Amino acid sequence: MKKKIVILGATGTIGSKIAHILINEGHLVTLVGRHTEKLERYRKQGAEIIAADINDEDRLTQAFGQVDSAFVLLPENVKAENTRAYQRQVTGTLITAIQRSGI
Repeated sequence: MKKKIVILGATGTIGSKIAHILINEGHLVTLVGRHTEKLERYRKQGAEIIAADINDEDRLTQAFGQVDSAFVLLPENVKAENTRAYQRQVTGTLITAIQRSGI
């Protein structure tokens, strides 16, 4: 059974492997990333590409809408002044977007 799945972090090591596997299994995959040019190779394989920042609650809510599941990954931010605060902020944004989307 085909599932509609959103993947955040598909430009990274883990996310790209998950994207590759799910696309090859025939799932309807939506990839979300800041730098969508890095995701274009997946469009040719049938994936939908959405440009969004991890802190853009509205775009993430939109991306999570009408899907069966999502793979989310907390991206590293080596430039963050306070790593824990950054993690709390991003996690809060993800939780709110998921709740608002009804995923």
